[in-house]
Amino acid sequence: ATIKLEKLQYTGPLIQPNSLKAEIDFLQNVLLPPQTLVYHNVWDVDFTVAVMDIKEICAEKIRAMSDRARYRDFYDIYLLLEKYKLDLNEVVSYVRQKEIRQPITKASIQTNWKVIATEKEQEMGQIYYSKRVEDSQIEMLIQSLPFNSITAA
Repeated sequence: ATIKLEKLQYTGPLIQPNSLKAEIDFLQNVLLPPQTLVYHNVWDVDFTVAVMDIKEICAEKIRAMSDRARYRDFYDIYLLLEKYKLDLNEVVSYVRQKEIRQPITKASIQTNWKVIATEKEQEMGQIYYSKRVEDSQIEMLIQSLPFNSITAA
């Protein structure tokens, strides 16, 4: 079962309207223990948060690239792999251990990449932190994925 909260509206500390979106999936297995990070906000308040391990986030991004055509997924995984210097084979090993609801294929990832080519600029406007990533860099990442198809065991 999945619980989705869409557009939970609230007024922020600067009296600015904002909204929150959350999705909680009780059926999907989490493989790696959460990481505890210190978060420092703009009001000089530090607190700790439990977050999904970066390798597992990348595994979820691979699934997302296969399931849907959103530039954000391709952009995110490229930057995560670049910043954290993760082993793509290890990340894919986590994909294989996750619950596979539908096949994850390189062909569907390539198809979704072609679909989003026309929508990329619109989606880039919704990414708050942005670093220029050339299409050719993402295409090389797709080609380097060490699988053709991942299916349920």
